[in-house]
Amino acid sequence: MEFFESIDPDIREKQQKHLNSINNKDKRRLEALIYSRVNASALYYDKADILISMESFQNYLADLREYGSNKIANHFESEGFEKSRSAITYLRYVNEVNDVRIEKFIKSKLGESLYNEYLSIL
Repeated sequence: MEFFESIDPDIREKQQKHLNSINNKDKRRLEALIYSRVNASALYYDKADILISMESFQNYLADLREYGSNKIANHFESEGFEKSRSAITYLRYVNEVNDVRIEKFIKSKLGESLYNEYLSIL
């Protein structure tokens, strides 16, 4: 069964075992498509790790404040850069600022056919 596998061997094994345990073909395909999206999304957020910096963090805080999210900016600022560097909202910001668009990235990982099949279930 075609799906985009996790790069983590433990996760890949667990997902494959789960898929193999599902008797209903349609349900198994649905689960495989969801795993594909999740696995590609994990790579997207991992990609930000090489792009994050103290400068991008300061820009993130400034942009949050500019758009009226002072409470969120204050929270991240009080947590500090090291604790905040793995926050999904910050990772998404870093990727988007560096022109790494989530849907484009996921589509490139899944391929046209698998990506369109995933979209068809939404």
